[in-house]
Amino acid sequence: MGSFAASAVVAIVGGIVIALLVFVPEVAIRYRRSGRMTASDLAALVVVPVYGLAVWTYTLLPLPDPDDLVCQDPSFRPFGSFQAIRAAGVDSLADLATNWPLASAVLNVLLFVPLGVILRWRYRRGAVVAGLVGLGVSLLVETTQLTGIWGVYPCAYRYFDVDDLITNTTGALIGSLLSWFVLRHRPEPHVVPDERMMTGGQRIVAVVCDVLTILLVGTATVVAWRAIALRVLEVDADQHLGVQRALQWGVPFLVEAVVVLVLGRTIGEWAVRLGTVAPRPLWTVPGRVIKLATGPGVIVAIGWWDSPWALGALIAVAVASVVAALAWPDHRGLSNGIAGLRPVVSAWRHRRPVDLGPVELGAVHPRADDRGVDDRPPPPVR
Repeated sequence: MGSFAASAVVAIVGGIVIALLVFVPEVAIRYRRSGRMTASDLAALVVVPVYGLAVWTYTLLPLPDPDDLVCQDPSFRPFGSFQAIRAAGVDSLADLATNWPLASAVLNVLLFVPLGVILRWRYRRGAVVAGLVGLGVSLLVETTQLTGIWGVYPCAYRYFDVDDLITNTTGALIGSLLSWFVLRHRPEPHVVPDERMMTGGQRIVAVVCDVLTILLVGTATVVAWRAIALRVLEVDADQHLGVQRALQWGVPFLVEAVVVLVLGRTIGEWAVRLGTVAPRPLWTVPGRVIKLATGPGVIVAIGWWDSPWALGALIAVAVASVVAALAWPDHRGLSNGIAGLRPVVSAWRHRRPVDLGPVELGAVHPRADDRGVDDRPPPPVR
């Protein structure tokens, strides 16, 4: 049971890490494809990598010590596991509860049920595709076991059974059919987002993207610095913590500074297709400097601040940013409000920016079809 728990922990933690790494690119893709990031998109961002790692950890881990390797003989006889199930006893509930071959077959089916659900839920693929993908994934897993991770081990360290291909494929088909039964009663509403209107959620997602960008770029910089210090400079990086801290927060600040000063928007705002314009041309540069200082600059300064109050200060800034994003009439956000910059929204299927000036706030945008073309009837000719 300990190995199952360890596999679950690896899958959950690893899936969350992957979700954080791909969050900003996924946000950018979603806002450019459909103009929004739904709750379903956020759920899939975590569920898909967690499930993928779960399949990997439950089928290939733990890896054995080469000195303790016990080679497993494969079974290529279809439905041979049914004989093992009958031999283990099926005459009573007690026999079924302790029937390990039966439990193994049921777990193999259940492990691939989410695959069929994900394929229909996220990718709109039916039972045929689910069966083929389930068979392909199962074949990859089983051959990896059979070949000892493609030659890493001299023989198969896990039991290859052709019946696993059957049960895994069956699980994917069951998941696809179950999800079809559920989703057919819940037709997805066709909603075309208003490309002129910015939402508070859009602004909050932008802030999250900026925070993740700063943390991930800083972490990558620290890892690179420690590798260079150890391998190239041959010094102990722990003796140069000041340099490490400067790189950890200075590099992401420089990245954000270049983007803000050149483009007038942060990386998070770029991801959700937001930008800013100054109320007058002469205020462009000062406004961007103030925006940089009161936006990414505050986050970097708090991270650089070696104090027990740093976490509380970061939470306070996060709360203030959320309140400003929701309470400001045009959702321009805290740093833009302080800098006096107006929001600009890039059309989600075009490159044409839409200026949300004071006159246009609250205006109703014409309905558009999937191509972003106004389909209202033409006005009468007078």
